[in-house]
Amino acid sequence: HLGMKRIFSTKVVSEGGGRIQNGRGVLLVNRAVEFQRNPNVTQEDLESTYRRTLGASKIIWLNAGVQEDLHSSWGPIPYKGPDGKTIHLYGPQTTGGHLDELCQFAGPRKIVLAQVTEDEAANNPIASVNYVRLEEAYRILSEATDQDGNPFEIVRLPVPDIDYMSVKPGEPMYQNFLAQLKYPDGTPPFPMGDPVYVIRASSYANYLATNGVIIVPRYLNETKDSVAVRVLESAYEGRDVIQIDAVPLNYVGGGIHCATQQQPAGVLETSAE
Repeated sequence: HLGMKRIFSTKVVSEGGGRIQNGRGVLLVNRAVEFQRNPNVTQEDLESTYRRTLGASKIIWLNAGVQEDLHSSWGPIPYKGPDGKTIHLYGPQTTGGHLDELCQFAGPRKIVLAQVTEDEAANNPIASVNYVRLEEAYRILSEATDQDGNPFEIVRLPVPDIDYMSVKPGEPMYQNFLAQLKYPDGTPPFPMGDPVYVIRASSYANYLATNGVIIVPRYLNETKDSVAVRVLESAYEGRDVIQIDAVPLNYVGGGIHCATQQQPAGVLETSAE
């Protein structure tokens, strides 16, 4: 139906969302994710596999995703709650740094990249970590070129406010997932029987681009929501930008881009009858 002539197989683990392509041979990958999935594979072997299976002609390595997209089994992030006391924020079914939480191609030479402001970094420890990571990504992409040696145009998107919720014993996320994980030595033990806090992995960059519409998350900050729409309307000229509530997806560790997949139209065959 899809008109595919060949199927490729590989033992390398590399899932959609963790890598971003421009459709012309450039592949963005995240070092933190790819080597976590393939600890015994060299960078040379990974790149060889990407070229063979994904048609990549140029591979650009970024080093980290956003902090709130921590891998679920890594243990919690220490964080000061509203009362000034330290709480621990657990990741739901998060990935450890998928690139669709921070960037996407809006064209072969145009990259949409999330941006933490200096004020946000100064007032929130998680935003501070993300500021460093995103500015490093900006530097790498600014110095990189596409498959033909041309520089990229980088468009910056705001980041949603950091948010988290309480999950109680008996709730499915608590009983069937968080309480079942084995956390590394040195991390706080899971407080079995007590509520825990789960951080939301959220990003305006986790959107779906279709032929005529861009579907982007909407959050509770009207200013940032509006800026995100304007940025994407400019990046995808001629397409409508529609916002929907993605918070339920975010709290199970994904987003709009994570839960969708662009699909070729396929090759329709007419019956002889």
